[in-house]
Amino acid sequence: GDWFAVEALCFMKSIVRRVVGRKLGSRELRKRLKLNWLGNRRNFCRMTSKEDEYSKLSVKELKGLLDERGVEAKHCVEKKELVELLAQSPSNIDIAKKIMVNFANRTQILSTPSTPPRRYLWTDSFAICNFISLYQHTSETQFKDLATQLTETVIQTLCKHRPDDPKHRKGWLSNLPEPTASLHPTIAGVRIGKALAERTESEHYDRDLEWDRDGQYYHYITKFAHALIKMHHFTNDNRYLVYAIDMIKGVHNKFVQKTTSSLFSGKLKRMYWKMSIDLERPLVNSQGHHDPLDGLITCWLLETELNKSNLSTEEKTKLNLSQEISDVKEMAIGEDWDTSDGL
Repeated sequence: GDWFAVEALCFMKSIVRRVVGRKLGSRELRKRLKLNWLGNRRNFCRMTSKEDEYSKLSVKELKGLLDERGVEAKHCVEKKELVELLAQSPSNIDIAKKIMVNFANRTQILSTPSTPPRRYLWTDSFAICNFISLYQHTSETQFKDLATQLTETVIQTLCKHRPDDPKHRKGWLSNLPEPTASLHPTIAGVRIGKALAERTESEHYDRDLEWDRDGQYYHYITKFAHALIKMHHFTNDNRYLVYAIDMIKGVHNKFVQKTTSSLFSGKLKRMYWKMSIDLERPLVNSQGHHDPLDGLITCWLLETELNKSNLSTEEKTKLNLSQEISDVKEMAIGEDWDTSDGL
């Protein structure tokens, strides 16, 4: 299954209770899931006309779909009116296309900006997955081009030092010589892409200001790894798989900290939440709630992809993730993953 589906299972109960405000009975939950499934099935149907498909639904289901799309239907009395209104309203795919095309234009993915591009790893990771999905559902080549170009732009931007780096560092974060640096651009991690440069060693820690400062987040890196896995599926290009594994292996020993403190459930390892761009010092010492779980799921997915790939036995051995899996599994086992955070 997909990563997001796996993660959702871990804390679905707590979110449902907080959002809905009560436990759902099995019959009501099935009804809601059915409505959602029907909505998705209608949006992606290519075999018959919209009107024919929608006419098979009940009035309640039609109104549910219109409500999902934000279309007012109080004035409609007859089922035929609901069918016509639904057929004329933009589908979820149409809405997603508009949002993502606007995003691409606004952030100049396919154009050459006059100033160095600013990318944000979290947003761009989801955008890459969206572009891939839109291409798969529409066969419009612009989305294929956008997914490929955005991935390349993220690597060329966030795997290199900032133009305003306070230490005047330039080039790849890895500081490796060419061509090794270009072949393994993610091996030293990926910057977040925050508006402000990272806090220097001499600067005082400001909790509020830290949100706007650059660095490296583990949970952003796992999201980008997921996007790279999708690009590997999408293109059958092993480069993306190597980029993802290089990245996870490259940052692992920097984020993972050995500890003997009893404050961390007796665990021998924990993770820093935020590291400096060069991964040499923690910027936020606390551990992200789901970082070990993110790491475990990501490593399992990468291991599966690696085993299925046509890379050589020597390359697979070099990219083996057994140590990383062992570490994050140790941190993840026995923990409570309930959360009220929708992200």
